[in-house]
Amino acid sequence: MSLQELQDRLDIEDLPKRYAMALDARDWVAVDGCFMADADVQGTTLQGKYPDYVANLRRVVEQFHTTMHFLGTQLTVVDGDVGRVTTYCIAFHLGVGIEELVVGVQYHDEVMRVDGGWKISKRRVDGVWSRALSGEIKDLVALR
Repeated sequence: MSLQELQDRLDIEDLPKRYAMALDARDWVAVDGCFMADADVQGTTLQGKYPDYVANLRRVVEQFHTTMHFLGTQLTVVDGDVGRVTTYCIAFHLGVGIEELVVGVQYHDEVMRVDGGWKISKRRVDGVWSRALSGEIKDLVALR
C-alpha cells in the first residue's frame, strides 16, 4: 500500500469522527464540511438531500441537552478518488423533560475526493438498536 493510499484511508476514516464531534459540539458549519452539498442521505428520521436531512437532524438533536457519539469499528475501501467507510456508533442522547436514550447505529458512507480532501457523497444510517435510559446520569460538564 502506498503512502497516498494510507493517507486517503486515514482521511476517509476521519470523516465520521469529525462529523460526530461536530454534531456533539453543535458545530453545524463543521457538520456541513463533512458532506457534499447535494449528498443523498438515508437517515433514521429522514431520507433526502443533505440540506433537508441536516435541517431535520438539527431540530432533533437540539432537543437534547447533550449528545455523545462513540465510534468504534470501521471498515474502509479506497479506489482512487472514491471510497466507502462503514462505522459503528453508539450515541447517547441526554436531556431534561425528554426521553433520554442510547442508540446503536451503523453509518455507511460513500465518499469522494473533492478539492484535495474527502467528503461524504452518500450516507445510509442503519439503526441497529435503541434503549431508553432511566435513572439519573450526571452531566459532568455542567458540574464544573
